[in-house]
Amino acid sequence: MLSMRLRSAQTSSGNAHATNVASLHKTGTDVIPTVKISNSTAKCDPKHIPGVGSDPAHGIGEPAIKPHLCSIPTFTEQDVRQYMRTITSFTGMRIRQTSPDYMITRILFITNGVANDPNGLNADTGPSDPNLIVCYVEVYGNFTFETVSGSSGILHHGEMVFDGVTGNILVTGVRL
Repeated sequence: MLSMRLRSAQTSSGNAHATNVASLHKTGTDVIPTVKISNSTAKCDPKHIPGVGSDPAHGIGEPAIKPHLCSIPTFTEQDVRQYMRTITSFTGMRIRQTSPDYMITRILFITNGVANDPNGLNADTGPSDPNLIVCYVEVYGNFTFETVSGSSGILHHGEMVFDGVTGNILVTGVRL
């Protein structure tokens, strides 16, 4: 598989751990294990979850989704979709959206290790705890990117990875 990535990234490290796999998400020939998601409607701050600091990524990432659940992940797929509606353009360092909009193709709550697996999603969130729960979002649209040498091209698949506790954006990127 040929893969090219361009990232605007903040690395993360953390102490939130996946305790069990809830389901498998099949994409083509890949099977991606996802984490169990609470259906609790209780509202609380992540600092009230036993064994989890209020910021397991230690201040890394840009604030995005407001956590509100008393479980990890601290937000839902609906919260992700609501946040994504506030983004008028999917952009990052050296990435520019050229289509009028983009479409969300998948949202997965997974461990950071699964997100970074080079034979899977290969999200490249940096050297961080592989057990940190993250939310991987893939979008489809037209994105131009500029390489370090100044050349550019068009790619169609964008991705964002959010910290599953703080809701911070850890990575924004595009790929083949």
